[in-house]
Amino acid sequence: MLGLLDRAAQLTNLKRETPCPEPLTCEAALKTTALAATLLFAHGQTTERTVTAAARLGRALGVARACAIYSGIHP
Repeated sequence: MLGLLDRAAQLTNLKRETPCPEPLTCEAALKTTALAATLLFAHGQTTERTVTAAARLGRALGVARACAIYSGIHP
């Protein structure tokens, strides 16, 4: 029984010692959001859903930016 209590204490202490990830820089967050949007769009997600997902991810990463999707054809 004592071994189980020790293990529970170890798990509790582990949770407290787990380091938090460092927040992304603004540039890294924007690159991550752009990559995610590119992958979604390339794999058949609709434009509206891609824009919505990119906006949500951006907000979660701490950046509030509007995104514009283009088809890759330059005028």
